[in-house]
Amino acid sequence: MKNFDEFAPGTKLHFDSEWDFEAWCDEDIRAEYFAYEAAGVREYWIIDLISKQSKFYYRGIEGRLVVIPEKDGKLYSNCLPDLWFKPEGFFQNPEPSVLHVLRENGLIEQ
Repeated sequence: MKNFDEFAPGTKLHFDSEWDFEAWCDEDIRAEYFAYEAAGVREYWIIDLISKQSKFYYRGIEGRLVVIPEKDGKLYSNCLPDLWFKPEGFFQNPEPSVLHVLRENGLIEQ
């Protein structure tokens, strides 16, 4: 198993099952986005379990947060280079276990 004791500093994961993506007004999203960008956050994930929507950003070359593009139905973390995931996994019921995701990524043995 690879060592993940030092998770990427500057990474922000906003994972909340209680808020509604549509109700979170654009002004709030913009304010948080720019605050994280100014603070140097390297990767920013927004996951709304209610409306089943998500947005994923990483710090680009110019220092701005830009959308993480999907490749073959997967998103690859820029902060944790060995980690990828399928966005729909966040919305499965039951959701995949952490062990399943780590095994799928080849980070732990089957």
